[in-house]
Amino acid sequence: MLWLARRIVVLSILAGFLVFLSVAYVMPPIDDLDPGNPFWNGLSRFYEILDARPIDDLRILGIADPGISTLVVVGPSRGFDGYEVEAVRRFVSSGGMLLVLDDFGYANTLLEGLNLRFRFNGSLLLDPLFMERCRIAPKIRDVRLEGFESTEGVRLNYATVIDGDGFDILAYSSFFSFLDLDYDLSWSSGEPLGPFPVAVSVRMGSGLIVAVSDSSIFINSMLGYDGNSRLLYRLLSGRMVYIDLSHRVPSIHANLKYSLKIILGFLSIPESRYLVLAILVYAIFKVRIRFVRVRSRVEESLNRHPSWDRSIIERIREDLGWRLR
Repeated sequence: MLWLARRIVVLSILAGFLVFLSVAYVMPPIDDLDPGNPFWNGLSRFYEILDARPIDDLRILGIADPGISTLVVVGPSRGFDGYEVEAVRRFVSSGGMLLVLDDFGYANTLLEGLNLRFRFNGSLLLDPLFMERCRIAPKIRDVRLEGFESTEGVRLNYATVIDGDGFDILAYSSFFSFLDLDYDLSWSSGEPLGPFPVAVSVRMGSGLIVAVSDSSIFINSMLGYDGNSRLLYRLLSGRMVYIDLSHRVPSIHANLKYSLKIILGFLSIPESRYLVLAILVYAIFKVRIRFVRVRSRVEESLNRHPSWDRSIIERIREDLGWRLR
């Protein structure tokens, strides 16, 4: 019958939707720099090593202990507004550490708001001699960070350089490096030649700001290099690490997964489960009562008019929106 067919269709759609949500929740995100991404381009190892805490609102820094905490801004894809800059300023000035990893330059709005005199250039850094497999992955051997020891140096990946002044230089690219302004992956006349600063630091109040011109230096695949992992420990070991997620633009899947985690977290509270169960029982009861009432009206009509066709009556009932008398 028509009502039964429709019910089967609705239940099938509902079951398919639940399967879709289950798969979306179980499947890890594949976004670049995503903390839940276990693949080569994710930050899952970074989070595991440091027990880092993601935050989606920089005002949360107000409850952090600046003396033992670091805010990491990695690969932002949008700029920083005034209240966000002020939250970071208070955190750093009170003794916190800010680590900025960027290459496209979106973090320049933060540097500008903090009145710093350096910026991420945004052009691609290449090195045809000191490199890892190809020139877009320069090897940085000139690292001047106190306490850092690595015979292999540090590997970068699609990095840029840092322009300006008013900072201490922590690492230089080689004399053979250059900026690929036209993105043809080769040196052209007029393109700047190295060495260039790729990591710098500056004091602000009681705190410290460190900028590195590569957002992917600590992704899963890059932490396989000894120099990169040593640099990570040298900068952040022993500190409470907060990672800013509020300036990323996640994919639809990542947004859905995040929303499902919030919902499941809500349902993990016993009171929440009881409330949802009560709502479901009430909804099922109301639908059942409505269905029985409609069926009784159909039966009543057939009893009064035995010659009528049941299928026609049910079709009329559907078309009239459950109002058959």
